[in-house]
Amino acid sequence: MLDKPNADTQIAVESETRTWRKRVLKEWLVIALLLTSFTLLALHGAWFSRVEQTVYDQALSLWKRPAQADIVIVGIDEDSLKQLGRWPWARAIHATLLEKLTQAQAKAVVLDIVLTEPDLRDPKQDQLLAESIRANAKVVLPLLQKNNEGAPVGEALPVPLLSLAAAGVGHISTRFDSDGVLRSVFLRAGFRAPRHPLLALAALEVAEPQRFESVEVMMLPSATSAAAERENLSPDAVWAQIEKDFSEAAAALPAQTMAQSSGHAVKGSAQGMLGKALLQQRKWAQAAAALKPIVDGQSGGFSLL
Repeated sequence: MLDKPNADTQIAVESETRTWRKRVLKEWLVIALLLTSFTLLALHGAWFSRVEQTVYDQALSLWKRPAQADIVIVGIDEDSLKQLGRWPWARAIHATLLEKLTQAQAKAVVLDIVLTEPDLRDPKQDQLLAESIRANAKVVLPLLQKNNEGAPVGEALPVPLLSLAAAGVGHISTRFDSDGVLRSVFLRAGFRAPRHPLLALAALEVAEPQRFESVEVMMLPSATSAAAERENLSPDAVWAQIEKDFSEAAAALPAQTMAQSSGHAVKGSAQGMLGKALLQQRKWAQAAAALKPIVDGQSGGFSLL
């Protein structure tokens, strides 16, 4: 027959249980603190991002696609520099290349050369290149982002003579990861607004415009409709509405604003946007008329540069 535990035995068991619980609690607290410290150190030291980058690079190396045969890179190499002279070359040389690409009926041409300044030594060079760009009708030019101590302060477009002749412009802005590797790009970017496509995307828009023909627009409620209806409008209808809006804005907006209204839209900004919309549609004469007040300096301080 077992004896019942006396009071001293019960007290000893309870004391041992409390001691065990305290020890376990302390151990878990220590583990939790260690894990928290490790996580904070990993985040501060970008350990996780480095692991992610390594995994991404390894996965990408397993996914390979052969280069398309219809893409041709015309590079500027040492042999070219020996034959044609040191860089920069006369723009007539680029014009000659474009003439050959026009004859070859290239679907799109990316002229990946910075042309933000006119040729001051021989202005005729710009005219020759502009004529070749216009004749090709499928040339895309790059634009740069202006920076001041690492902060964006504007955009550097190709000189107006060339940008007006081009089929489009695209940005070439890049942002490298912490390890100095470029893994991603912005499909659209721009100063204060992402309005410019990536240079490669701009070329695709020129080469395969049918991919971008369907534009979905949310219509505002009419007097007879209580809710907006979504309609697939044709590109012509969309452009017509854009032209109408900017034309009405240019007619109604003041040439300048008072100091207290700084930053508000004015006539010159509407004229510039109207001209840009017309250029995108290759309505050269109408674009020239819309942009004439800006070119002549009659737009309240606006310019094409």
